[in-house]
Amino acid sequence: MIRVVLEEPKKVSVQEVPIPSPGPSEVLIHVKACGICGSDVSAYLGKHPFVKYPVVQGHEFSGEIVEFGDLVKNVKKGEKVVVEPSLTCGSCYHCKAGRYNICNELAVIGFQADGAMAEYFVANWAKTYRIPAEMSFEDAALVEPAAVALHAVRRSSLRVGDNALILGAGPIGLMLLQCCKAAGASSTIITDLVDLRLEVARMLGADYTFNAKDRDISTAIRSEFGRDWVDVVFEATGSMSGTNEAIEAVRKGSEIIVVGIPPKEVSTKIALIQDRELLVKGSLMYSCRDYSRVIEMMTKKIIGTSGMITHRFALRDLSQAYRTIVEQPDKVLKVMLEI
Repeated sequence: MIRVVLEEPKKVSVQEVPIPSPGPSEVLIHVKACGICGSDVSAYLGKHPFVKYPVVQGHEFSGEIVEFGDLVKNVKKGEKVVVEPSLTCGSCYHCKAGRYNICNELAVIGFQADGAMAEYFVANWAKTYRIPAEMSFEDAALVEPAAVALHAVRRSSLRVGDNALILGAGPIGLMLLQCCKAAGASSTIITDLVDLRLEVARMLGADYTFNAKDRDISTAIRSEFGRDWVDVVFEATGSMSGTNEAIEAVRKGSEIIVVGIPPKEVSTKIALIQDRELLVKGSLMYSCRDYSRVIEMMTKKIIGTSGMITHRFALRDLSQAYRTIVEQPDKVLKVMLEI
């Protein structure tokens, strides 16, 4: 089989290796579609703080089962599935408390362990989820970023009738937009630096969009809506300035959910957090509850993917895919590898 290895930043190699065999509690998946995430791009550029080289990337993917171990029951070859990519110890305080997404020994396939940018991938059956036969493999590969978004909304105190600001209209930002709507947000604002992404946001139901290149976000919000309009901010850019922009924009006494991963340590306006009694929460990955619920929401069209996939490449062309992402940021939203 073919797999693609990120040997080091900006160095990708195509390798031919034997097809792996599943263990007793594992399934062998013929990978069909694998998305390239912003975190994957950061790893490619050498900017991700938690990646281990060399590594086979790929953590948002779908495929079909072709083989399974003796302990795997009630499964058939050919079933369509997605995989939750977290690897956890199962024995630390957080795992026992049901918050295994912050396991003390957490590893993630595609970052600290080999992922699914390969023709075949072996997964633990306990982390594997069936998807409906009518769901496309590409849509199924977007379950992972949608689960990130749903978990972040669940981490927030967003209530029916609240107004939400989402910084960043990448795939996770667009999923946050839809999850906020599903949770009862009265109005949503989403910002980005790329007009294409804002166009897709409007198509997916955003009430207001701002290009942060054209207007200072906090000034624009106060001018349009008043200083107390925003109830919750979701920071989904992972930029150096994102959290401070959120601090400036949110209403006093309210909440910021940090979803994006900054490339390095950033300077944060701690004094304003104290002075305005702001609550800042981190949100990491998801749980089985998020994965199952997202599959249901996508099946019922509560979460859509229309307009999100802008480019498709063959697995062997991963280097070209990364060059396209880096060189054409105004034209790229989600890149999908067809395997």
